[in-house]
Amino acid sequence: MTLETRDAVVSCVRTAAWYAERSVTLRFPAQWDVIEHWPPTLPPLGEEQIRTSIGRPFGQGPIHERCRGEKRPVVVVDDLNRPAPAWRVMPHVLEEFRRGDIDPAAITIVMATGTHGAPRPGALETKVGRQAAAACRLEAHDAGRGGGRLGKTSYGTPVLANRTVAASDFVLGIGGIYPNHTAGFGGGAKLALGVLAKSSISRLHYQHGSVGWGTVDGPNHFRRDLDAIAELMGLHTMISLHVDHRGEIVRLACGDQLRYFAEEEILTAVQAEPGPGPEVARGPVSLRAAAVDRSLSRTGPLTLSRSRAGNEIEWR
Repeated sequence: MTLETRDAVVSCVRTAAWYAERSVTLRFPAQWDVIEHWPPTLPPLGEEQIRTSIGRPFGQGPIHERCRGEKRPVVVVDDLNRPAPAWRVMPHVLEEFRRGDIDPAAITIVMATGTHGAPRPGALETKVGRQAAAACRLEAHDAGRGGGRLGKTSYGTPVLANRTVAASDFVLGIGGIYPNHTAGFGGGAKLALGVLAKSSISRLHYQHGSVGWGTVDGPNHFRRDLDAIAELMGLHTMISLHVDHRGEIVRLACGDQLRYFAEEEILTAVQAEPGPGPEVARGPVSLRAAAVDRSLSRTGPLTLSRSRAGNEIEWR
């Protein structure tokens, strides 16, 4: 929000997601013409909408039916480098497991850190919420410890996965959908990369070329390889979250990620979120150099990703 005072133009933005998130006040000279651009997303989902979406998976049966009788269930969540609020959906996920006669104490939650490094103390509780953290087993993936060998994909990528995930008989993933340079977008099978051994992660990145930020159309061998890896892991059920600039869930897709990415409009919606005004292009906000003298970009809700800072504003 921008306010004009006698001696300044004042704008407030949010920052430091997951780390005592707070508002920061920015003051500009009063003679400046300050224009704000915010993506016009859908309204945040309420609890009943979240519960209903999780209870009716896309392209497969309910979670409580599919998990019944399994002994080693695992829930994989992305880490604090991603703003997906897993704590909003975990109570509904645990309820599905209870309906399938699985006690939360039998569930292991694995944080998919990839090669981001060890999470800070308390990170898992912050990500999944106190209720889930107290009821379930918690584990942070360590890509440097190798992993259980699950085979190779058709691309020849060796799949060495987190041993807890590899030994599981029911794997469910929770992650967010965001533009990504390497694979085009996050979410779905991209979460599987976060629980691979370092050798498998390296092979993926060196074998496939980057497809570009937010790319949905065209050949995407990186993504197809990830789909095959998720299949070998048994990661058949994904809850993919689309959040707005405040970190609120505005869309949720649950079920077979291959089906809902192919048939739903969730990726198109994430890719095309223009702000207002004639100089704002489709997709990531793009301002022509002639239109502004100075630009200031907020990378939120991905405030922990340094790679976003140079991608938010693209000069033409």
